[in-house]
Amino acid sequence: MPRELDSVELRGLRSKGRLLNAFVFLAFCLLVAGITFFILQQMLHTEVARVEDDLVWTARETAWDIGQVLQERKLDAVATASQKGLAKRVIDYETGLDPLAGAFVQDRLDVDRRLHGYEAVVVFSGSGDALMWSGRLPTEQDAIVDHVRTAASDGGAVLVEAKPDESGWDVWWLHAMPPLPGETLVIGECIDIAPTIREVIDRHESAFSGGELVVIDQEHEDQIRSLCSEDDLSVSGSDECRGMRMLALGSLIGNEPAIVRGTDCDSGEAVGAVVVVPGTDWRVMAKMPESAAMDAVRGSHTLALGVNLMIFAIAGTTMISLQRGRERRAEQAHSLVEIRNALDSQDRFLANMSHELRTPLNSIMGFTSIMLGGMTGPLNDEQRKQLGMVDESSKRLLALVNDVLDLSRLKAGKQPVTVSEFTAAEVVADACGIMHPLTALRQLECGFTLPDEEIVLNTDREMVERVVLNLMSNAIKFTDEGYMSLDVAYEATSDTVSFVVRDSGCGISDPELARVMEEFTQVVEPSGFKPVGTGLGLAISRRMAEALGGSLMAVSKVGVGSTFTFTIPRCYQGDGEAVL
Repeated sequence: MPRELDSVELRGLRSKGRLLNAFVFLAFCLLVAGITFFILQQMLHTEVARVEDDLVWTARETAWDIGQVLQERKLDAVATASQKGLAKRVIDYETGLDPLAGAFVQDRLDVDRRLHGYEAVVVFSGSGDALMWSGRLPTEQDAIVDHVRTAASDGGAVLVEAKPDESGWDVWWLHAMPPLPGETLVIGECIDIAPTIREVIDRHESAFSGGELVVIDQEHEDQIRSLCSEDDLSVSGSDECRGMRMLALGSLIGNEPAIVRGTDCDSGEAVGAVVVVPGTDWRVMAKMPESAAMDAVRGSHTLALGVNLMIFAIAGTTMISLQRGRERRAEQAHSLVEIRNALDSQDRFLANMSHELRTPLNSIMGFTSIMLGGMTGPLNDEQRKQLGMVDESSKRLLALVNDVLDLSRLKAGKQPVTVSEFTAAEVVADACGIMHPLTALRQLECGFTLPDEEIVLNTDREMVERVVLNLMSNAIKFTDEGYMSLDVAYEATSDTVSFVVRDSGCGISDPELARVMEEFTQVVEPSGFKPVGTGLGLAISRRMAEALGGSLMAVSKVGVGSTFTFTIPRCYQGDGEAVL
């Protein structure tokens, strides 16, 4: 049936494939065009989003730096206002209690102004009168009297901006001094903040490619005070950059950043991110031409058009090749079915022949044993020698047949696991009984040890004995003199049983030990002798150990001997089928 289905499929592909080529080509072209358009749109959206994220990040960093500067100035005012005894000396001087206190206070104010670069440092009374000062006195434009009274009553720091003018951007820090009986004085420090803001803008714009930073104040009587790297302090109500600045002032809700788009100073469309400076009503706007986001993808549009034309041309010429490829794949699939059937037949033949060969071999070995035992009459030395050679050859041939049978099982990949209850002592007794003639023939010492308590296993006895016999057979095969031992150990913590086979044979070198459990690998003795076999014994033993949930480990040293440890769970936990 599989061959008929493959043949029908092959004929269907040949008859219908060419009719579908035109439809597939058209669908392919439409699909490529749609995917290209979608990708280009995504690229554009991604680039615009990236530009907006960069703008927000730059605006936030700039606003944070300006806020830090203002905070530092606030701390300077707090430190000056908190100077011990300064307020009392001012009161003592004003009331005439200490005429010399005036000179001391004046020196302190002068030092503070020069040290921090202030425009003025003034000591106010709680009612707003200037008592002592260094630098210029506040003017009507400063309009800070009400704020002085607020600071005196609240006892905190207040930031006050002077009215906009073209000379600078003056701000006052007002802070109440320690209260005295009947009077609370206020220290006021005035600074032109414009140079500091410009310095922050210049520092951030150096890392802001293609964009511009603007700091904007609230609108005062149709005037917007702003500062950027391109212009001086802008206060004009008809400023050509007023549009974007007005958008910035009206865009924010709370303290979250906002994205604005509008006409910039050069009459081009721009995109900007607006962030509030902490503790103020000032805005920082990072902006750049909106065309900058398109520049990054404009080249991609041209490239995509060329690639599409090339894809369409290639697609048209490759449709025939695709059709032929499908036909070839169908033919290959048909051939693979035939090859798989042939291999299955070969495996079945190998397995059947192995079973068929074992029966006459066992008969030959049985008859030979009867004759060697003298049950058919006496034998002379030459007859005994020849029959011994027949017996040895039969055993070797049987080992080869068993390996061929194992090879067929290995190719099949699976073997059923038959769980039964037996003891470790039974395995040791059977294995030692089978191996005794071989150890006696080689005159090897053969010993075994068992735990004091009886170990009962629930697993596949045949597979366990097969692994143990393989290990013991290998130990005897590579040991010319000395000993071979089988020890059994039980680990209660992991509930595992270990069968340890040791020998005093020729040992295995490290390179060969690393691959000794691979299929068709045979260890060559130091003398150069290569034993008879297919090299499947240890490979199959390892797979059987793993199939039972255990492991097979080897340790060896050339000239000293080898130790193989076969460890399995005492109770089999699998699904009843070993994957070899």
